[in-house]
Amino acid sequence: MKKWGTIFGKGNAKAFDKLGVKYYVGEDFDMFYPGYGDSWPTFNGAIGMTYEQAGHSRGGLAVRKPGGETLTLRERARNHFTTSIATLETSVKYRNERLKDFLSFWESGLRPFGAVKGYILKEDRDPNQAARLVSLLLKQGIEVHQLQQPAQLQAQQFFSVKSAKETFPGGSYFVSLEQPQSRLARTILEPVTAIRDTFFYDVSAWSLPVAYGVRAYSTESSLPQGTRKLVGKVAPKGSVVGGVATYAYLIPWERSDAAKLVWRLLEKGHHLSVATRSFESGGRNFGPGTIIAFVNSDSESLHIDIRQLASSYGVDVYTTTTGMTEKGISLGSNRINRIKRPEIALLTGSPVSSSEFGELWYWFEQELEIPFTAIRATEVGEVDLSKYDVLILADGGNYQTTLDSAKVDKLKRWIQGGGILIGMREGARFLIKSRSGITPATLRSEKKEDEKSKEEKDQEKARKEAAKHLTQYEKEERDRLERIPGTIFKAIVDNTHPI
Repeated sequence: MKKWGTIFGKGNAKAFDKLGVKYYVGEDFDMFYPGYGDSWPTFNGAIGMTYEQAGHSRGGLAVRKPGGETLTLRERARNHFTTSIATLETSVKYRNERLKDFLSFWESGLRPFGAVKGYILKEDRDPNQAARLVSLLLKQGIEVHQLQQPAQLQAQQFFSVKSAKETFPGGSYFVSLEQPQSRLARTILEPVTAIRDTFFYDVSAWSLPVAYGVRAYSTESSLPQGTRKLVGKVAPKGSVVGGVATYAYLIPWERSDAAKLVWRLLEKGHHLSVATRSFESGGRNFGPGTIIAFVNSDSESLHIDIRQLASSYGVDVYTTTTGMTEKGISLGSNRINRIKRPEIALLTGSPVSSSEFGELWYWFEQELEIPFTAIRATEVGEVDLSKYDVLILADGGNYQTTLDSAKVDKLKRWIQGGGILIGMREGARFLIKSRSGITPATLRSEKKEDEKSKEEKDQEKARKEAAKHLTQYEKEERDRLERIPGTIFKAIVDNTHPI
């Protein structure tokens, strides 16, 4: 990549030099994240390049540069045209050498560097998510094999200290790095990426197994015997375990597609309940969030619908013949509550970020297949909120500019009536005591001096003292070190907390 970046760079520089156009090289941007429009093609054997010039969509007919010069739309168009022609001319000039390097790229992928020979993905936590990840890898042209029988391999679980002999059950996925697409496979699967610089233009952590919540391992072993090469899309299998229920069906809230199954059942008018405490039934532990469908309070179609939906969404549903459990709460406990299908609404329009709204829109519509209503933030005062059970405030700008005291009072009354208000980032900050006052929560940065601990005061004092002696360059360097746009954290989740 560096070789061809230099070759094409010199071709463009030569064209710009003829016109006297100013340009710079390698000062602001990186190709660290594999999802860019230039880095992804590079991992697929191409030479990825991005051509852009100041102004973009807000530039209009002319842009005033910091030094006082004016850059016109005509000049920008000419410069883009110039780079296009220069790139084509360079491609023609070096076509034979470029084609040889393209072939070499794929051949060398069969001989991966380093000790790691592959990655192993278990489907134990959530077969739905594991299937989605594997389907994505296949879509990218990455070869994936599935173990047809248990295999014992020397492997190291992601973020563990050392490797060990591990037995992987049949059904586990093996991504060998001894394949043409080894570079892309390694890049998007490896748990830790390293870079010498301290500045990131964009994302700095993206390991897909971690993002998908799939248990993953790296291994120094080659592809074992007894595997099957996968083709096309992978779909997890789901079924009703235990035949037709005589007392209740139990749906664990473990697989990501359990939400789709439950939503479809509610849409069909079936009566469902949720366990708020764990219990054991039939020798299996069911955690908080388990959905229960009691047979005697429902129609005969429940049996058919659950069987069909379990198969369609790849979710295992368990049956029980009794309300008595081996451990934990009984199925007649007061800690098992009836649920209903919620009506969901999302605020949209200013101050909501269009991209943040779009992300939620995609998640509900494409991932969960759950409908929602979009409400303009400016129209909260006119909308009948009693129609909705949940209202979501996505990230965006200052909500106080749109939701005045009258709208806030309306939201408070709706919450007191049972409504659930969810705030995300700026939407969450709007809910704090010093802004809308909907909650008594405060930001740590807004703590009064007498509310801060001695440790917090000492840290703040030390930061201020250190800042006095920093040069402008040192301040910029410190800011760069503190800016991490992509991170992976190991967290302990309190499952008893309402959130």
